[in-house]
Amino acid sequence: MVSPFKNIDFNFSKERTTLLICIGLSFLIWFFLKLSKEYETDKQICLEYSLPPMMEFTQPPPSNLVATVRGTGGELLKKFLLRRNLSIVIDLSQLQGTVIQSSDLIWKIQEQTGLSVKNINRNLLEFFIDSTVTKKVPVELNIDLVFEKDFFEKEPMKWSPDSVVLAGPLQELKEVNRVETEKTKIGPVNGDATLKLKIDKTSFKNLTVQPENINIEIFSEQYTEKSFEVPITVINAPADFQISPTTATVSFTVGLSNYENLQKDSFIVEVDLGQAIKLGPEKSVPLNLKGSPAWIKSPRVSPKVVDYVIIQ
Repeated sequence: MVSPFKNIDFNFSKERTTLLICIGLSFLIWFFLKLSKEYETDKQICLEYSLPPMMEFTQPPPSNLVATVRGTGGELLKKFLLRRNLSIVIDLSQLQGTVIQSSDLIWKIQEQTGLSVKNINRNLLEFFIDSTVTKKVPVELNIDLVFEKDFFEKEPMKWSPDSVVLAGPLQELKEVNRVETEKTKIGPVNGDATLKLKIDKTSFKNLTVQPENINIEIFSEQYTEKSFEVPITVINAPADFQISPTTATVSFTVGLSNYENLQKDSFIVEVDLGQAIKLGPEKSVPLNLKGSPAWIKSPRVSPKVVDYVIIQ
């Protein structure tokens, strides 16, 4: 195969070489002349702050400003290439007040960056700071807890820690008396569960919280129906009386772990005849469930009333 470059002459004549050298030198002279001229350009300056001990901002200060800088093209090119992100540090412990004027800002930028600054886009910077204090506040849960069908809470939820420490400016700290967890939907739950929840920090701006997470324990189990036939207890009754019926059915739901532990004497169904006898010799009186274990759910008494007769 014949090379397509076989007949091309790569040899340059002296005249052509001299021309290329002249063009190159001309470009270099033009480039250095451009770099030697003075220019103005806008540059963003990042602001960093050094706070006095035990002090905090009560509202966030500006994080940057725009400065119009000037210098030769060479100086600006060198500065911007070596330091693409320019920043200055403002030491607030050295300020006499809480305001720094534009002239002082320009001086700081020139001192810390080596740039010549013509002006900046801020007339002044004002700082709002306050002493740092701490405060312990309780944690409240902000959750939507859903159990699977036939599952219920076996015992109250636990969370640890139940309080957190806030730190920050005193004025803002006075307004916060509690914190909540972030809104969270949990479930459907069908047993015991352990979760980690974050503290919601949207209600305060300049406070820190420690710790930022809490652990929550959920205790649940499956419940089932159960019932007992319980004798009715009569109080405030005359010497001779009769009620009908003499027993009532107590129905409820109970967790499987306690199903076998229940006895009918765990329940007290009561009727009060003291007020009822004033209404006449034959009336109906409501039944009341006066005693039952705290860990059962949805107790119901049937019938709801009994008839009574006073024997004269």
